[in-house]
Amino acid sequence: MQNREAAQCASEALLSAAKLITGSFAKLDALEQEGKVSEEESEHYHFHVIESLDDMYESVLNPIFELHPDLRPVCPSCESAEEEN
Repeated sequence: MQNREAAQCASEALLSAAKLITGSFAKLDALEQEGKVSEEESEHYHFHVIESLDDMYESVLNPIFELHPDLRPVCPSCESAEEEN
């Protein structure tokens, strides 16, 4: 995505969606512990959601970050930029 404004809009939206989606893992895990969701259902959900997010990162976000490195979110647990890559 060549246009920086478009790239910023897209990356912010996708990263927000990813955060919301991964937040569902804790709730699903709790439902599994309560016996409301089987381990198989939980594992299936986790696997396919992670797979979808990986595809999104590889096909959309990483190309954006290659063109606009300043849009890449900072890793909060990394001490330096080298550790992020």
